[in-house]
Formats: sequence, C-alpha cells, structure tokens
Amino acid sequence: MSQSDPVAYNRLALPEDIALIAPNLREADVQELAASCPAMSPAADLGMGFMKSVCCSTMVRTKDADHEPVGMWGIAPGSHDKSGVIWMLGTDRLVNDFAVVRTFLRECLNNLQVIFDEGLFTSLYNIVDGRNEVHMRYLQWIGFDINPNPISLQGVDFYQFSMTKEEFYVRTSSRRSRSSVRRP
Repeated sequence: MSQSDPVAYNRLALPEDIALIAPNLREADVQELAASCPAMSPAADLGMGFMKSVCCSTMVRTKDADHEPVGMWGIAPGSHDKSGVIWMLGTDRLVNDFAVVRTFLRECLNNLQVIFDEGLFTSLYNIVDGRNEVHMRYLQWIGFDINPNPISLQGVDFYQFSMTKEEFYVRTSSRRSRSSVRRP
C-alpha cells in the first residue's frame, strides 16, 4: 500500500458484515446495546439496524490484506417526516487506530453532507449511553446537540442527541471549506 492509499474507507454495508463486526464490538457498545435493547443480541441489534436503515455503511480498515470491517452506521426513518434515527456500532480497531479515526471522522462529515444535500433527511436524532465516552465525544465533534437531561433505561443514563440540516451546515462550514467534500 502506498502512502496515498487510504487506511480506511466507507462502503455500502453488506449482510455478511454483521457476522464480522458483531462478535468484535467494543465493550462500551455491547454495554450500550444491553441497556437499550436487553432482549436482543449484538448481532440481532446490528442486523435490525442494517435492515431498517435507508442508508447503511461499513467502515473498512485497509491496513490488513483482508480489508477488515471495523464499524457500521446507518440512518433509519424517524418518527417525523424527513427525520432520521442515526446509529453507529464499532470494534476497537475503529477507535484505537488514529489514522482510521481521522479517516472515519472525515468520512462522517462527507456522508452527512451528502445525506442533507440530497434531502434524504432534514434532522437526525437518537440516544446515547452516557457511559460511552467515545460516542459522546464523536457526537459533539460532529456537531450534535446533546440534551443534558438523562433518560434512564435499565438504570443507565442515556442522553438524547439531535441535529438539523441547518445546524450541520453552520457547525461544519469551516471544516468543510478546508477540504473538498466528495461523494461516497
């Protein structure tokens, strides 16, 4: 792999990615799923997200010859017109390799811009486990508003987060102007 080759990339999620990602999920993601969907296994949760999502992508790490799937994210239709429920689950390799993290964050901004530009959704929302510090930091970096009032599920504090199309454009305009956005 040359210096210009990416260390990771997003691609359309495939059903077989579920079997590769689910058994390797980060412990924080497993705990979040156990508190929010206690009757389902991580593989079932990931499969449900895959099936319900209008758009669903897999982040693939290219440092190994096998191009290992290290995370999956998607957006399912929400409860209001043009609203979407955004979700993400990942393995330790998604968050422990700085080059992969940097690529993932850049790809997130690119993908959200395409989703908003094409009018698929005008707002995104979900809840996040307050113990999941990586997801909390990620959501704040992307520009989501996190409601400070927790919702308790299975005795665990979850926080609602949301962002409108307009908020995305305002909050990310300086980042997007520094680098060209490409279509996924």
